[in-house]
Amino acid sequence: MVKIKRNLLNLVENAMILFLVVLGLFLAFQIFRKVFGGSWDTEGLILGMMFFNLSSVFTLAIVVAQLKSEVGHLRGQFHSLISDFKMLVKKVDSLNK
Repeated sequence: MVKIKRNLLNLVENAMILFLVVLGLFLAFQIFRKVFGGSWDTEGLILGMMFFNLSSVFTLAIVVAQLKSEVGHLRGQFHSLISDFKMLVKKVDSLNK
């Protein structure tokens, strides 16, 4: 179940990134056309860039949240490893005495 959710999250994240890349390229093309004449209205370009900016922020927030949860999971694993290592060192010290 967890693997399915992770695969689904990766699929959604990749789809959002692909959408942002396509939208960014389209907006860059429209800005290029606006510079040389014949494109959307200025308001349309501004709204498109605002939507692109907002979508980028949300995508980055999702990526940061995933990284933060993975770091928390790794931190828990390292704490377990440290406690196991301390117990091993105590056993070795007691055997050497």
